[in-house]
Amino acid sequence: MTEFTSSTPGFRFGLRRQLMGALGLLTLLILVVVLVVIIGLRIITNDARQAIEVDGYLARLAGQIEGYTLLCRRYEKDLFLNIDNPSERIAYFARWNKAYRALEKGIEQFQAAAVTQDDITQAAVWKQSSEQYRDAVFRVYQEINAGRILTPQEANRAITPSKNTIRLLTDTAIDVAVQKDRQVKEVNAHLTQTMRLLNGVIIGSGLGAVLLAVAWSILFPVRLTRPILDLQQATQRLIDGDLTAHVTFDRRDELGALGKHFNTMAERLHQQILELQGQREELRQRYEEQQMLLELVRELETPVIPVLDRVYVVPLVGHLDTRRATALTNTVLTTIHREHGEFVIIDITGISTLDTAVAKRIEHLAYALQLLGTRVILSGITAPVAQTIIELGLRFDQVETVGRLQDGIQYVLAAQQQLQIND
Repeated sequence: MTEFTSSTPGFRFGLRRQLMGALGLLTLLILVVVLVVIIGLRIITNDARQAIEVDGYLARLAGQIEGYTLLCRRYEKDLFLNIDNPSERIAYFARWNKAYRALEKGIEQFQAAAVTQDDITQAAVWKQSSEQYRDAVFRVYQEINAGRILTPQEANRAITPSKNTIRLLTDTAIDVAVQKDRQVKEVNAHLTQTMRLLNGVIIGSGLGAVLLAVAWSILFPVRLTRPILDLQQATQRLIDGDLTAHVTFDRRDELGALGKHFNTMAERLHQQILELQGQREELRQRYEEQQMLLELVRELETPVIPVLDRVYVVPLVGHLDTRRATALTNTVLTTIHREHGEFVIIDITGISTLDTAVAKRIEHLAYALQLLGTRVILSGITAPVAQTIIELGLRFDQVETVGRLQDGIQYVLAAQQQLQIND
């Protein structure tokens, strides 16, 4: 961070002496005004701070309560959806329990911080609703563990009578958060109005002081405020995004030094922002390139190659794990359905290992294609592969098997020719 060293030379009639001469005549009146303003501001600030802090804190707590209720409902849903998976069911119940503990803590904090009777009553209602919802979830969870509830639909029906309580808790939490936020805004508006009144008092006192120093009030303010206004306008331009904003006044006093420091700061800020914009653009381009490479990798992992009219070859290379099998199935089925494919040759010549899992995935893909009305040919069947299929006890019903990819294409040509003859 750049530090600007303020070196104020001994100006012959600097700004400090000008201010001392101008304001010396108004010292007594300013002291009275300051005393009144300090007392008024202290009273207003204390009241406003207390109201804003309490309402702001309650608004944040209400927002947290809303979030925890939504989190409980989400984990409740996940728990029911995994009713037939004991490990997942236990995990989601633990997450639900953690979220509920956070909800319970938030309600207790809201109740402890509540000041008005409405807030205290609302906290009590929330606590009662959350306990009813907790008891309902515990009851359903026990019924699931006992085997008396077996499906998500049964679990939802069992929890339905208590869902209105948690929904009501969510809705009222939102209403309370909005209400508290509105109260904070109202307090701020009241504070602004009061400050305007105080500003009126200050302005009136200032006018009285101006009457005591007519000469200074005519000559000095013009000289003093002109560079300040220039600096204010330049600052506003900088805030609005004009990074070329500079001040043009030239004075040999403290304001002149401030203007030079401002110009230096604006110029360095401009340079830094330009550098950041260049870095952001470079990062965006790198991100787009990475996304293009990832898309290319996904396309190369699951190729569907058209070789003839409505005839496609699906070459399988490497290890066919669950992720690749899912992507392959989606790509092949989407392409064949869109293009109305009649024949698909699944070539397993490049498969590194043919075990039970890989063979089952190929079998599922072939069956899915047959459901679309597509004839499937399995090529790349060597003697070791055939022996492995027999040992695994697998059957590829209604799937034509050939040794080489060329044989599969010849089979398709012969089948198409036979279809033309029959037509």
